[in-house]
This record gives sequence, C-alpha cells and structure tokens, in this order.
Amino acid sequence: MNAKKKIIILFLFFCVFCGAFNVNAARWQVRVKKVFDGDTVVLMTGETVRLQGIDAPEIGHNGEKDQYFAREARSFLERLVRGRTLTIETRELSADRFGRILAYLYISDRECVNEMMVANGMAFCFPHKGQDEEKMARLLSVQRSAMNGLRGFWARILSMKAARDRYIGNKKSKRFHTMQCGFGRRIYYKNKILFSSLREAFYAGFAPCRKCTVWPRVSGVR
Repeated sequence: MNAKKKIIILFLFFCVFCGAFNVNAARWQVRVKKVFDGDTVVLMTGETVRLQGIDAPEIGHNGEKDQYFAREARSFLERLVRGRTLTIETRELSADRFGRILAYLYISDRECVNEMMVANGMAFCFPHKGQDEEKMARLLSVQRSAMNGLRGFWARILSMKAARDRYIGNKKSKRFHTMQCGFGRRIYYKNKILFSSLREAFYAGFAPCRKCTVWPRVSGVR
C-alpha cells in the first residue's frame, strides 16, 4: 500500500472514531484549527488539508519575504472557515507527496471554499494530473471573471512590467515559464505553447513555474 492510500485510510478511521463521518451523505464534517496560508489549513483532528486545484501566494519563511498578497489571502481564508463546520466529499479525497490531504472544502452545498478563493482573486488555478475536469473548468471560469474584474491580487499582477513579457507553457504539465527558464527550454516541442503575456497564460489555465515565477515578493510585516 502506498503512502497516499495509508494517509487516506488513517484519516477515514480517525474521522469515524471522532464521529465526524456522515455515512449517508458520504461526507466528512470538519472544523479548522489553524490556517497556514491561502491554500493550506490544519483540522481540529490534526490533519493538514491542502485546498485542491488552487494555489495562493506563499508566506515567507526563514527570513524570506512574502509573495505579494500572501497575508491578505490567508486572512480571507481565515474569515471563510473560522468557527464553521465544513464538509469534505469522500469521493474527492486524495493526498499529495508531502502527506497532506487534498480536498475541496465546502461551507454549504453551493459554497466551495476553493472556488471562493479563486473568485475573489486570493488564489489562482493550479492544475494537476488526475483532477476533476469539471471542477477545474469551473475554477478557470471564476478565475477569468476575477481577472476581468481585477479583483484581489490581479490588479497589480496584470499591470506589472513582467505582465507584458512572453512566456513558454507546457501543455502537459499546465505550467508556464519565463523565456530564460531552463525548465521551459527543455519542454518537448509538441508540448510547448507560447503566450504573449502573463494574462494570456493565466487566462488559459496555466500556473507559474515555482522556480522562475515572476510573482513579486514584499516585506512580511505590513
């Protein structure tokens, strides 16, 4: 049994033991203990949940500066989940290589926390292999709306000097790179796509490479 399956089974056992699992609805009811950043929370049961399908600006660690809008994204997520009973659909459950639960969190049947983060310009689409295509299409739709409305971080991100540069995208990984990035240069030609601007890359549903990202960093104390 691989590590991801073990994590899911242990989480299921823990939720059943704590009475958090609703068998009839095939859902876990959970509460959040701590919000790390705009896409990661710790549950009262001790499990770390990474919001699936999205990525938020990172808070700096070990003296590193925050990425732009990281604190705002964390505060927004805290306001969404604080004191609420949330649900996780069991059929959507998976885990990443760091041992975190990957999930969509729901405030109600119609309110998805992941989607609300993207819709308000607090996070962007972060595609991965094996994700639900319908949900990713929905996330991209609300992302485009947030971009058009310049909500959240988009007002600054889409007006930076770097926003006018060209980028190389990988159609297989759905990541885009600066023209100088070594990873971008090694993309197989059949998987390569060129974007004329940062907006075009994000609008197509691609996410920035973590190594060459042009996302600005700011002081962690504001």
